[in-house]
Amino acid sequence: MICLATCLAICLANYRATCRATCRSSILAAYRPKRQVVYRSSPPADILLALQ
Repeated sequence: MICLATCLAICLANYRATCRATCRSSILAAYRPKRQVVYRSSPPADILLALQ
């Protein structure tokens, strides 16, 4: 499994669809949020919120 911190750093540095998909799947798999987060307007911000 990809380190979430590393993945987050990559996402913030290199905003690409493949990275967004990887981060989203990694976070969803790791945290299983009760509430679905919409990764549409600002994925990095959503990721930061998910990590809190």
